[in-house]
Amino acid sequence: MKKYILVTIFALIFPVTIWGKTPTFVPQETIALVFSSNVHGELEPCG
Repeated sequence: MKKYILVTIFALIFPVTIWGKTPTFVPQETIALVFSSNVHGELEPCG
């Protein structure tokens, strides 16, 4: 179990050190995650 936790933490931290920067906030992507279109093309909240 310890090994699994260490691998998970490493996988989360390692890409950030490769990129050299923190992820930026992109409103368009965030809105796309919050809303989805139904069959008729109307927007409705997810969840």
